[in-house]
Amino acid sequence: MSPGNFARSPYYQQSIVALRQHQVACRLLGEPLRFQTLRLGNQQNWVTTEEAHVMIPVSGRRSAGQLRSTAVFRDGQWHLTDLVLEFRGRTEKLVIIDKSR
Repeated sequence: MSPGNFARSPYYQQSIVALRQHQVACRLLGEPLRFQTLRLGNQQNWVTTEEAHVMIPVSGRRSAGQLRSTAVFRDGQWHLTDLVLEFRGRTEKLVIIDKSR
């Protein structure tokens, strides 16, 4: 799958929307948010017919990092189960969605 196809996928788009709606994440990154192309060589980016795991590079005026997204395909739709913002150069992570429990 090409980077452009990933960016048009429902799980990718849902991840971006959820991040943009999370006020704390937006404040920590600093507006405007920019999303870079997925690194296809990254072994953490993989998709099957039932599950998707992608690391979306994101940056803002104040900080940058990776948006780690996990989604499952059920009932004919993609559903986010985990969305975590990992900041570059820091150990702190910000959990945005955690439906895995």
